[in-house]
Amino acid sequence: MRVVLIPETWLAASAVLIVLYYIASSAAAWYRLRQFPGPFFASFSYLWLASTDLSGAAWKTHLRTRAKYKSPLIRIGPNLLITDDAEIIRRMSSARSRYGRGEWYEAFRIDATNPSMFGSCDTEWHDDIKAKASFGYSGREIPALERDVDGQIACLKRYIRSKYLSGNKATRPMDFAAAAQYFALDTVSTIAFGNAFGHLEADTDVTGYVQAMNVFAPMATLISDIPWLRKLFLNDWLFSKIGPKPTDEKGPGKIMGLAKAAVDKRFENGIKDQQDMLGSFLRHGITRHQAEAEATLQIIAGTDMTSNIIRSTMLFIATSPRIYARLQSEIESVVSSGAASTPITYAQTKTLPYLQAVLYESIRIHPPTFSLTSKRVPPEGDTLHGKFIPGGTEIAQNSWSLLRNQEVFGEDVETFRPERFLNAEDSKRVEMKMVVELLFGYGRWMCAGKMIAFLEISKVVFELLREFDWQVANPTMPWERRQFSVFLIQNMWMRVTGREVAVGG
Repeated sequence: MRVVLIPETWLAASAVLIVLYYIASSAAAWYRLRQFPGPFFASFSYLWLASTDLSGAAWKTHLRTRAKYKSPLIRIGPNLLITDDAEIIRRMSSARSRYGRGEWYEAFRIDATNPSMFGSCDTEWHDDIKAKASFGYSGREIPALERDVDGQIACLKRYIRSKYLSGNKATRPMDFAAAAQYFALDTVSTIAFGNAFGHLEADTDVTGYVQAMNVFAPMATLISDIPWLRKLFLNDWLFSKIGPKPTDEKGPGKIMGLAKAAVDKRFENGIKDQQDMLGSFLRHGITRHQAEAEATLQIIAGTDMTSNIIRSTMLFIATSPRIYARLQSEIESVVSSGAASTPITYAQTKTLPYLQAVLYESIRIHPPTFSLTSKRVPPEGDTLHGKFIPGGTEIAQNSWSLLRNQEVFGEDVETFRPERFLNAEDSKRVEMKMVVELLFGYGRWMCAGKMIAFLEISKVVFELLREFDWQVANPTMPWERRQFSVFLIQNMWMRVTGREVAVGG
């Protein structure tokens, strides 16, 4: 006798099979990293991580999670751990480490067929490109590097004086969030291509980059953090259809187009060997197509980090009268004595202990990003804190918790106190600075543009405080802030007035 299943029976049987498959796969996922604490749903699903990402404040959730589970390794996905242990981070990133990059980095592939140094998981390929690019990023082959930064600082000063300088009778509030982003975009484009985009001059988002980030950052964060979304959207065919293109009129695609135009101009006019970043790339064997990808990522990766550090530093100074007064005193002292040139040099800023303490403390208390930046455990696995971790597991970095480690920074980690870097013993000061600098990577994965970022930040903060006085326009709402990997900061309204410091003879 033959049994005939009616459609309803087929549907019921299919539903049962799907449920059984989901239960079995969830159990298998849970079992793999069962020894690590973490949110229950994160043990077999990425829904917890997705909801955390979409909150716009993932850094707060991860801080609470660290406090709740009290473990240096916490499970936040079926195959994903997160750590705030500095030694683990160094172990994963050291030059001889067998750890590789996690698939998180693949989301930073701007071109479907052309990965960048930041967007590649191929360790050997990454090391080769980084070696070729290092001559430019170190500044050794760009004699005009600091002069280019000085030029954009001068543009920023003119921007403030011509449009936003307040006086005794009137206030002309300035959105410093926008100004800092425009400065960072114009500076990095000058370093990369030899020409500024022109955001400060136009006082608008001429590339559409800022607008695009505000719109697409939430989805971009989900794609980078959630494996199945990453596989779907980074499929070569789909990415070629919906990804950014050099013909776009705004956003990352617009920057791709500007990078391509700059590279094309070098080849068409036979002027490849110029003394700028792009010229250094080409001089050391980076191909034409690869140079386009590196120049694009240089702008996208560098702009938000730098502008966010400048924003937070200026906010914390302006809202901390004691710190503001002490830093102004240091600035006035070196200017009046003639020890600071106009503009100040990067070398001179490094001799100012309180300025450097303020910068490190600003980065510590408000890191400019919260990105997972995961590394992949080698095939043979690893044992950390007495627990075995299977090969292929990814371990992300909890930068906010890392920089609030009381054993490293003291009990008052939630207090903005630059003096912690001045009053400590030399060995402790070095330890604290090294932990802060882990935000820029470590070992083979250290950010290639770290030196340039510190150069920009040190010089611009000094010059803004030398020539202007700063006040938060609305202390009850100093800024609007959302976080999707990077912090998206808007409406940071400041009242700016002029000041002069006499130069000694």
